[in-house]
Amino acid sequence: MLPGWLNEKEMNHLLRFCQAGACPTPQTIDLVPNKAPLYFSAGLPVLNAFQGEMRQWTDELGLGYSYAPGNADQLAGAISAMTEDPAAYHRMTEAVRRCYSERFQSDLVYAEYVRYLEALPSQTQRN
Repeated sequence: MLPGWLNEKEMNHLLRFCQAGACPTPQTIDLVPNKAPLYFSAGLPVLNAFQGEMRQWTDELGLGYSYAPGNADQLAGAISAMTEDPAAYHRMTEAVRRCYSERFQSDLVYAEYVRYLEALPSQTQRN
């Protein structure tokens, strides 16, 4: 489904019907796509083609399946694996919820950012 631009209410409604979030890319890119935290907030495992931190989280934290950028066969295999093993899918959704609550919830992120900003003047005075 390619619904185009959605507002927050429309996106949240659509996410309730999803079983996974897609993070595709045709080339090797080392970044966390902006949709990943949105999928995590909805408790959705990801089908991930990104490298770096995103791949590390996906693989090491069990947040879904990674596949090589542009590799349709690996993507199809990841979709099959996700749908054929309900117990593994449940473990992934739990891992996603845990990751979101520990790394992405706005109150935690903002509090950490404030602590970082408050520490900046003391760090620059020492340097």
